[in-house]
Amino acid sequence: MVSIVPNKQQREKETEIFRNYLEKSGTIDALTGWIRKAIETPAEERPIDPENFLRKNWNQWNGNVLQTAIRNALQQTHGELVEVLKENEALNECIGRFEAIALRRRLSALEASVAALKNRASKS
Repeated sequence: MVSIVPNKQQREKETEIFRNYLEKSGTIDALTGWIRKAIETPAEERPIDPENFLRKNWNQWNGNVLQTAIRNALQQTHGELVEVLKENEALNECIGRFEAIALRRRLSALEASVAALKNRASKS
């Protein structure tokens, strides 16, 4: 017996991915705006053919969809930039601590060398 469940789950997953894509790109918002405009239009002015109404007015919303998609991408990129800047700051602090430790060790080694030279000079 062949199971249909994996195919159904796969379709549901693909549907969910596509729905997320439509939301992120702003398409859902554009379609919602179109539906709202069609509903708010007075009954005597409502289109007889909603499909033609959509085609006629799509260019008005198409720019909005593009702007929304760009705005969403910009917000996502800004969030990633903030995270990278925080990580960069933390790494710079880490580097500063390591440099301070290395300088202290180098200074201690130089002081020990100076002390050894003074000790030799006083013995001669």
